Amino acid sequence: RTFENNRIIIPNATMNKSILENKDFGERKVCNFLILSISYDSDVDKAKSIIVEEALNHPKLIDVRTEEDIENQVPQINPVLFALNNSSVDLRVGLWSKDSTDGYFMLSDLRDSIKKRFDKEGIEIPYPYQNIVIKK
Repeated sequence: RTFENNRIIIPNATMNKSILENKDFGERKVCNFLILSISYDSDVDKAKSIIVEEALNHPKLIDVRTEEDIENQVPQINPVLFALNNSSVDLRVGLWSKDSTDGYFMLSDLRDSIKKRFDKEGIEIPYPYQNIVIKK
């Protein structure tokens, strides 16, 4: 069933030719990827710091680090510079939740809280733009 509770029927021919990913078989916890775009003029380190602070404060975030990871001070959250696009720098972070439903709502909450923090702290979310050069 879909999130809208619609039944999905998959023909056997499709099943036999495809790789199926069952996100709810056995292990329910899930790593949710959040991608945020900032402008080239924005401070990448500051944006990463805001993402970490907001995510660590979210009640649906779970810590999947081992005791060894914690002893070795492996960060629970590690945003990375994911892509350099025409008009934006993309940051990506993996955030664990107990299941996909919690993950869905956690990402929604974080988009909202991070956007507000970005606005407050001068991190720009860019609009695509183009420079037009007119030659004589």
